[in-house]
Amino acid sequence: MKDIAVKRLKALKSTILSRAKLSGMLGESFKGKRDTYEVLGYPKTLTFDNFRDKYIRQDIASRIVDAPAKASWSLPPIVRENDDPKDITKFEEEWNEIVKSLKVFHYMERVDRLAGLGRYAVMLIGFGGSGDLERAVSTAKSVNFLSTFSEKTACVQNLVDDLNDPRFGLPKTYTIDLSTELTDTGRTRAVQALNTKIVHWTRMIHVAEDLLEDEIFGRPRLERVYNLLDDLVKIAGGSAETFWQAADRGLHIDLDKDMPFDVDDEAALGDEIEEYYNNLRRWIRTRGATVKSLGSEIGDPRGHFNVNISLISGATGIPQRILLGSERGQLASGQDERAWAERIRERQQSFAEPMILRPFIDRLIEFDLLTEPKEGDYEVVWPDLTTLGETGKSEIAERIAKAVKAIAEQNDKVVTKAEFRERWLGLPAENPDLNDEPDPVPVMIAPPSDSGSGQAVGDDDATAEAEEGREEK
Repeated sequence: MKDIAVKRLKALKSTILSRAKLSGMLGESFKGKRDTYEVLGYPKTLTFDNFRDKYIRQDIASRIVDAPAKASWSLPPIVRENDDPKDITKFEEEWNEIVKSLKVFHYMERVDRLAGLGRYAVMLIGFGGSGDLERAVSTAKSVNFLSTFSEKTACVQNLVDDLNDPRFGLPKTYTIDLSTELTDTGRTRAVQALNTKIVHWTRMIHVAEDLLEDEIFGRPRLERVYNLLDDLVKIAGGSAETFWQAADRGLHIDLDKDMPFDVDDEAALGDEIEEYYNNLRRWIRTRGATVKSLGSEIGDPRGHFNVNISLISGATGIPQRILLGSERGQLASGQDERAWAERIRERQQSFAEPMILRPFIDRLIEFDLLTEPKEGDYEVVWPDLTTLGETGKSEIAERIAKAVKAIAEQNDKVVTKAEFRERWLGLPAENPDLNDEPDPVPVMIAPPSDSGSGQAVGDDDATAEAEEGREEK
């Protein structure tokens, strides 16, 4: 136990020192003679405020932080004690009531987003009848509220220093800033609604994603793409400024050297030009002057933009279509959606469930606010995000229909509408909207049978009738 505790403490110290050293070396090349970070204007040290400002002001940045969390909790999981939906146990009844009354999954999605904004976030559980916040919870009568706090407002105050404690090196208490910000007549002022509180870890769910060497500090979702986000601002902002400057380069007024032109004439011409550019008039008097347009030249920033978006997509694992919300390219969109669904499913199982959902449920069981399951455990069932939607199903059905049509002239077998619906489309064979009379649909290749062999598909009776019809003709 002592060796584990010492190892954990050393790992935490090593992480802090290595990150500080790395931040000072970023961008250095040619033995320190060139500093690309300084040349390109990238900050070497990033704080929570940097990430928060990006999140608030930059659209793609907020998408990077929000998309994984919102997708993970968009369809909440089912927590059950057994597989029988009709046999609802006491544990399940109590859990469903807590979920409904406290909006549990709403707060889990929020703490997930906050955890990605910084290195960690916490969810405060408001236990009723449990004493002061700074004391460890031993018993509780109810859960009165849930609240979420970011790394900025929930600072780790001290760590567990008992070598015999399995939580050695993990947070013992947090300092929570309960102040609120109110906007009054366009000015933001801080109003101290409640004093800063010290909160014991038993009242908190500590959430950190992408952990490496310690169990406290994860990796902010914007950290690895921060430079690319800066570049994206340069591309988008620079192209807008270029358009502003180059879309209309202005006018060149060439005054005739032999034309008398006093100060009043010059002022009058200047006023007319100003009015022309401000759309107050669409003509200029040019006695003694030749007006020439300087033309326009606008560059296309899409190539640079697409390169940046590709890099951001690769670094974050968010497909470009999901990142941009684009509907371009149906085939690519379907592939992106399936890849994204697979990634979210893995995230639900490896992060959302073990780091957020189960710690919360286990804490409620520990303090007798949830009846302990009879078998000692419960099951978390996440909805299948990879299931095809209506659009996907219709696309597959259309492809099958086209394949059947393409080989119709080369095949003597037929299949009824009911069989086509049931065996090929996976739909009920009977449908009152369909004519019960057989509708020959020639096919050549059957769907895989139970034996795994592919055979020609057809209704034997319908085939016989078709053969007899041909012989009669």
